Amino acid sequence: MTKKKTAEKEYRLLIEPVFDETLKKNGILFYFETVKQFSNFNYEIAIEDVVEDGSLAWSIHGLRAPSMNMPSFGSARFSKIYFDLKKHLTLTIAKSDGEVNSFAIKFLKTGIVVEPQEKYSFVELFTSQQLFESTTNIPNTPSNKK
Repeated sequence: MTKKKTAEKEYRLLIEPVFDETLKKNGILFYFETVKQFSNFNYEIAIEDVVEDGSLAWSIHGLRAPSMNMPSFGSARFSKIYFDLKKHLTLTIAKSDGEVNSFAIKFLKTGIVVEPQEKYSFVELFTSQQLFESTTNIPNTPSNKK
């Protein structure tokens, strides 16, 4: 039996260009968080990622308790900066239940263009930090959570 796909978003993803001061190199920040807010901890999303040629594949393996057990409220998160990505990239995100979303991403000098490949997506995607922050329930900024 296949799982019925819904239009309900479970995750939010911000993709934006960044400059790494330590490495003195341009990269692309992928900041991924759950829509659901947790009252005990800010969990980490366990993601296995593979970059090959023109594709980036993420497998979501669930949530992981934070290394510091300080109580806090917020969404679960995963954040990573990728360097030297191709100008055209296919991002595939697979949940543990087998549901998959794919996005065609183009990195242009004028910005980032994203085209969803499925009719229904469990990921809401942003290419503007300002828009991302204005639509969140909790005032966390990706730049502070790297």
